[in-house]
Amino acid sequence: MKRLVSLVVAILAFLAPVAAAFGQGAVLQGGSWALGHVPCYASQGGQTIVIDCGSARGGTAGSGASEFAITSRGTGTPPYVGQGTGPNGSTFCLYDAPIDNATGYHYLCLSPNATGGAGLLSFGAAGGASNIALNFNINGVAITPVTCSGSPTSGFASINGIVTHC
Repeated sequence: MKRLVSLVVAILAFLAPVAAAFGQGAVLQGGSWALGHVPCYASQGGQTIVIDCGSARGGTAGSGASEFAITSRGTGTPPYVGQGTGPNGSTFCLYDAPIDNATGYHYLCLSPNATGGAGLLSFGAAGGASNIALNFNINGVAITPVTCSGSPTSGFASINGIVTHC
């Protein structure tokens, strides 16, 4: 028995440097990070380092993520229609509060195929939050969407270069 224990200890002592070498391929954290930021991968001398990609303002930490590929998943045969978990089956959503917030939240969501033949941009309030306007800023020009009241007409209106039909 004593001989078996000595053999196991000798094998472990022999393998210890090998096990330590596996750590050379581990991903290291480089620098500070912020909760909610996406990680970016960098390389220094063949070593992979995870850094903070930066804020939405485009901070220099990682210069932001270069791209996102969001692919819908679902049941049945693709393309998948409206099977996202966001409002109206959306697959990509931005929220101004957690969706279980006691006073509600606002959402802005996109889906490439929400209704089976049409993409969708959804904006709204849920969970008790009050409705707010959706505005656009194109090339530094604030655009307020046209709202039509009364009965629809066959005329067209152009406001700030946007043509709408009421």
